[in-house]
Amino acid sequence: APASVATGPCSAWQDALELADRGRLVEAGSVVQACLQRRAQCANAHALAGDLHLASDHLEAARTSLQRALYLRPDHAGATAAMLALARRRGDGPAIDTWRARVQRVQAPDGAPIASGACGVTRS
Repeated sequence: APASVATGPCSAWQDALELADRGRLVEAGSVVQACLQRRAQCANAHALAGDLHLASDHLEAARTSLQRALYLRPDHAGATAAMLALARRRGDGPAIDTWRARVQRVQAPDGAPIASGACGVTRS
């Protein structure tokens, strides 16, 4: 990575998540984008960006962010569930079936999502 771009875990996505949970989506988007500028390999930040795009009806941007999250962490439960929501929003029957099956695979036997760690980084 270039010297100006850090890699590794980033906790700022958690701040963005708290803002989003309080309905402050624009602020959350700014924080998550800043996080991604510092830590481009943060699967959780990409997944949250995808959720924010989905909430704003920016479906193509949502797809791009969620795909990045899943590239970095193929078992990311949140990004997988959001891809299912995106397929439903688009009315894409085959994709709905595919993503529904993936959601079931990334959940623990008790139905809880598999934990994704501080940043969800698995690829370098």
